[in-house]
Amino acid sequence: MNKVIQDLLSERDFEYLQKYALEHHEALKKTRPAHESGYGVLQLKDTPELRMLHEKLLPVARKAFMNDALIPNWQHLDIYAGPQPTQTSKKFSEDADYVVSVVVYQHFGWETTIGEEHFEPGENEGLFFSADQAFVRSEFPDPFNNVVANAFFFFIQP
Repeated sequence: MNKVIQDLLSERDFEYLQKYALEHHEALKKTRPAHESGYGVLQLKDTPELRMLHEKLLPVARKAFMNDALIPNWQHLDIYAGPQPTQTSKKFSEDADYVVSVVVYQHFGWETTIGEEHFEPGENEGLFFSADQAFVRSEFPDPFNNVVANAFFFFIQP
């Protein structure tokens, strides 16, 4: 059931998401003095811009998860950089039934393990998985030169 879908968003929507992430990344860096020493993760949750993209992903998610009853729940954009973005194993099952993780931009790929499967999606590729599975990231590659932005879209089954 876990899968990666390439060219997930239209070119226009993907450019919009990248621009949105880059603008917020620059603004957040200015307000976080810890950035220079390694801020780890900056997060934007449930914004109108992300909700709009979430709605556009709904038909794709329904088809990929073979569930026409799915509805969007919530979403967030995470920007990882510096030596501290190590992520422990996480399950999203309290918040959702299904998850779509989209790579917005990255300097170097970052491996993700879902269950026993390993993935390294590229930009505008969506990783689709059930929220009850462990989501684990490998060690953050080249932490002093890498920046990765990921958007997470959560869906529930009513």
